[in-house]
Amino acid sequence: MQADISSIVFEDNFAETKAWSAEEFACEEHFQRTHRRSSDGRFIVAILFKHPVTELGNSKEKALQKFLSLERKLSKDQGMKDKYCKFIHEHLSLGHMPWVLDEDDSVSYYMSHHPGIKSESCTTKLRVVFDFSMPSSTDKSLNELQMVGPVIQPDLFDIFISFREFRFVVSADIAKMYRQVSIEPKQWAYQRIFWRESPSALIEVFELNIVTYGQVSASFLAVRCLYQTDEECEFDVSSIIKSSFYVDDFLHLVDSIEKGVKIGNTVSAALSGGGFKLRK
Repeated sequence: MQADISSIVFEDNFAETKAWSAEEFACEEHFQRTHRRSSDGRFIVAILFKHPVTELGNSKEKALQKFLSLERKLSKDQGMKDKYCKFIHEHLSLGHMPWVLDEDDSVSYYMSHHPGIKSESCTTKLRVVFDFSMPSSTDKSLNELQMVGPVIQPDLFDIFISFREFRFVVSADIAKMYRQVSIEPKQWAYQRIFWRESPSALIEVFELNIVTYGQVSASFLAVRCLYQTDEECEFDVSSIIKSSFYVDDFLHLVDSIEKGVKIGNTVSAALSGGGFKLRK
């Protein structure tokens, strides 16, 4: 895969600090060419494909069987089922999982999902894990067709080592960072799941319309939108967003509480323009 490197503009040279492969350059070019923003400032991106989606086979039957197996598992643990339903309800209420009216399966991908427990989390201890690596009838999964994208954030060690230089740390994280970024509507069919709350109800099909954890290009797409917020915002954040985030965690060093409060408020305001909300 070759990319026209000369046509790619790198803001603040964040890509020039590491040796990138041709595929990683292609990811950056793809983002610059395809991303856009909605009327409320949120980002809309396209999944990074390196192989034609026509290589996907049938995944509907396998996803359905896996859903029925999940349903039986949840029926044996009411507490887990309640948490699982709450997670799904949140997606529905936020508009992140619209109901599919027309099940055109000509080019689509149905995936299984299962509970993931994150015991150290202060907010959501159970999350629904969507399996983009589930093979279709051609043995190809959606993840196998995607480009991963380069790592563009600083190393966590580099952030921690700077703790020795300042007295105070401004710390926060972004609420549901991935879910603040939307996927192009024409690609929603690649993120289909089965769901019903009760075995007595009809099984329905839903499409995730947001960048979703578990997809190999998700991290690059979400972080790249974060960086784009830095590049386009009207506030003077002096590339703080690019230098002080590790995934969704914000850690910035300052020499006074007053400066920390000012930077925290400024970064929060800058991020809100892209739909990202700082918390904690």
